[in-house]
Amino acid sequence: CGTGRKEDWVSHFMEHELSAVYGVTHGAGLAVILPAWMTFMAHHSPRKGAQLARRVLGVTGYDGDDTGAALAGIDRLKDFFKSLGLPVTMRELGIAKPDIELLVKKLHENKGDEIGGYYRLRAPQTTEIYNLAR
Repeated sequence: CGTGRKEDWVSHFMEHELSAVYGVTHGAGLAVILPAWMTFMAHHSPRKGAQLARRVLGVTGYDGDDTGAALAGIDRLKDFFKSLGLPVTMRELGIAKPDIELLVKKLHENKGDEIGGYYRLRAPQTTEIYNLAR
């Protein structure tokens, strides 16, 4: 799938820490982490999220507004996940008080100080993403 494309697996890396610390399944954890990462990205580098929203999720009416399109797409994606019975927040995943500091520490110990293919993330940014997933 990645041949000739720039890939970004940071949402998977972030989810791996959620699974390791809390024992959740990878798919359920991704249903929580992916929209949070996408929300962060919509405010920092929205082009790819807007492309997904328009081409795959059928978002219209945001001509020239990639951030708006990306955010509308995230809402649609979360609705889809919910329709499958998946959680979209850590609370819905059964994690009422996540140890964000531990998740960030383990993530960067395992993957390095800076991660991400589309947008480089350090500990302050991954902290923000985990907080968006609460």
